[in-house]
Amino acid sequence: MIGKDLIKGTLVVICSTIPPKTMHNKIKPLLENFSNMSAENDFSLAYVSGRIASGRALKELMESPSLIGGTGSRAQK
Repeated sequence: MIGKDLIKGTLVVICSTIPPKTMHNKIKPLLENFSNMSAENDFSLAYVSGRIASGRALKELMESPSLIGGTGSRAQK
């Protein structure tokens, strides 16, 4: 659904616990296919590992630092 409504210049952030390489091998191709655009050229794609403790979700989202990874050379800057 996200790929169909994706607008050029958008940053898509996946916040989830997914196996390694899932973003690059599955999510990125699906978004590119449905949007007819290219990640890195037309939209940006980033990943934040989901890690929420039961009963503390809001506190963890607001206060815990997160490591964010992205695709392409622009993500390395």
